[in-house]
Amino acid sequence: MIKKFILFVCFSINFYSFASNGKSIPGYLGSKNAAAIKIQSNLATSEDFLLQLLRPSIGISYERVLSRRGSITLGFGNSKNTIYSSSYYPFVENKNNRLAFSNTAYSSPIEGSVEYRNTYFSIAKSYYNLASGSLAPLGFYTKIGYTLNLQKIIKDNMLYLIGSNPNGTSLYQTQYTSSLNLEFGSKRFINKNIFIQKSIAFNIPFNFWTTSNTRFMNIEDFNETNLNFYLSKARTLNLSIGIGAAF
Repeated sequence: MIKKFILFVCFSINFYSFASNGKSIPGYLGSKNAAAIKIQSNLATSEDFLLQLLRPSIGISYERVLSRRGSITLGFGNSKNTIYSSSYYPFVENKNNRLAFSNTAYSSPIEGSVEYRNTYFSIAKSYYNLASGSLAPLGFYTKIGYTLNLQKIIKDNMLYLIGSNPNGTSLYQTQYTSSLNLEFGSKRFINKNIFIQKSIAFNIPFNFWTTSNTRFMNIEDFNETNLNFYLSKARTLNLSIGIGAAF
């Protein structure tokens, strides 16, 4: 999956470089590149709003101007978060996923939390609104892109009805999820090079509706599956703010 993503990024950059035919690409005040650090918070309806804002992911991005109204952006970010039972259980019950240790005996988490780490990679094409006075990489833009998420449970703090917890977290594996992104944002320059950027993004997960009414025979599969679907829902809407430099 990661190799395919890297090949896709390389192909996109080469394609846009070829499309420019070697001509000088205009940019705001001659700046054809922009790098930024941003924080991003999910706005999930199933989790406390304040907790979402206090647990953002931190990422970096690199933007290359392709024309007066277009650019391509590569992004990378990381976060470490906790999902508590109060937010996790309603989702599990909605999907009707069950944890089973025999054909007749069922068990489920009763309280606790799951700690996880997430890393994302993204690629997107931006379209700047020339009619409003924007000029890449300045002003209002609409961005269409793709994001690959790699998440892994690093600590299982759940208590289970069976009276025992999993044997550590060594059996948990890195999981892959991805989404299409539609972002609306703006960059405001505070001098010739430094800018502030703000955006809101809507993300369409690829795997959100594909699993329900499933019986799992081990704790690891149960928690990994529910974590993937929970995060896909949590990421459907997010806000971000950042600071960067154009050069």
